[in-house]
Amino acid sequence: MARPAARTLRRVPAARPSAAPARRMGGGGGGPPHPPFQRTKAPEYRLVEEHEWQTAFRDDGAVAALFAARDEGLVRHVGVTGHGLRIPKMHLRSLAKAPFSSVLFPWSHAMTEQPEYVADVNRLTTHCHAEGIALQTIKSVARCRWDDTDPHFSWYEPLAPGDALRRAVEFVLADPRLFLNTTSDARLLPAIIEAAQRFDG
Repeated sequence: MARPAARTLRRVPAARPSAAPARRMGGGGGGPPHPPFQRTKAPEYRLVEEHEWQTAFRDDGAVAALFAARDEGLVRHVGVTGHGLRIPKMHLRSLAKAPFSSVLFPWSHAMTEQPEYVADVNRLTTHCHAEGIALQTIKSVARCRWDDTDPHFSWYEPLAPGDALRRAVEFVLADPRLFLNTTSDARLLPAIIEAAQRFDG
């Protein structure tokens, strides 16, 4: 079992620029290099996550291309991500079609008030834990939607540093199967790390 701080901080590092030429996705022979690989010229990607389900799972879709890139050594892992209440069910559908290494889904104490969602999350976590698939959580420190249209550092209004944020972090880390993805508001990173380091569960 990973220590709480490690489960908070185990984030995919940004691809470092390299002088190596971009390699082609999906078998080397045809077509131009895939744009992200061409732009960064990274020798390897640690994790690529896929969003658009129906389009992605076509025979010539992104999922096939990403697993081909994995087989070429361009990508180490392929994960699937989602952001709504139907996502745990969708992830189980995705896992039935392709061997993803990780799933990402919203999870917080507030979401336990929705019994159907909780049941879906329980099914997903049970399956992924048994199969060795990483479980990444997002929106764990979300407070609510922004009530204005001003620019912000995250898609949602996060909890402020303090007891509420600490309890939100502890709620996720209390389940040793889960990883906690931090908010995109980097100003809260010290408070989240401190909460994770103090958690003794």
